[in-house]
Amino acid sequence: LYTVTVGAIDRTNSHPYYAEKCAALLVSTYSSGSGSYIYTTDIGKRNCTNLHGGTSAAAPIATGVFSLVLQIRPDLTWRDIQYLTLLSAVPFNLDESEWERTKAGRLF
Repeated sequence: LYTVTVGAIDRTNSHPYYAEKCAALLVSTYSSGSGSYIYTTDIGKRNCTNLHGGTSAAAPIATGVFSLVLQIRPDLTWRDIQYLTLLSAVPFNLDESEWERTKAGRLF
């Protein structure tokens, strides 16, 4: 399968209660947690909402970034996208003792 696994962190760079914390995730992006949600468009009379959250909000953010990259470089493969994601990811909460290093020196 051609996938990029996306998790969620909140605005304080903490893992929300619903977020998976494991090595199976390639990247995390912002979502709800700590009482905050994502503002987004919606159907109905209001046409926007401030109640969107969870990984249902995090994955579309990552997908939007990937789409912008592919718009500029349509020749990239799914492996290129994974590699660029790894290179551009910014580690957070480095003071936590759960971090380990891969043979390539990347934190996970």
